Amino acid sequence: MTAYSNTARLRRAGWALSTACALTLAFATAPVVAESIHPQNETLAGEPAGDAVLTTEIKARLNDLETIKSQQVSVDVNDGVVTLEGAVPSEADRLALEREIKAVEGVKMVVNSLEVEG
Repeated sequence: MTAYSNTARLRRAGWALSTACALTLAFATAPVVAESIHPQNETLAGEPAGDAVLTTEIKARLNDLETIKSQQVSVDVNDGVVTLEGAVPSEADRLALEREIKAVEGVKMVVNSLEVEG
């Protein structure tokens, strides 16, 4: 073997190693880059998917309550924190609604800003 062939082999081995490292790095970071661009737990509008599901569940429960007019209560969910605003017929209804919302899976806290009509 000549010195040239050993040098050529070393260059090829170095090139192969550097290419393998570059590809490994590229593929290893691809999910991280994709996650930072569009996290899987968010909708395209930027609202966490869990909040949209919670809002739907809460509004459905609100519609099932006979004593409360759903059009008089607004529901806002931000990262599992539910804010209730509007008016209800009585203090008992106000507290019952808060308990009902707290029972929904995924609700972290309820900010009850409901007012009693009267």
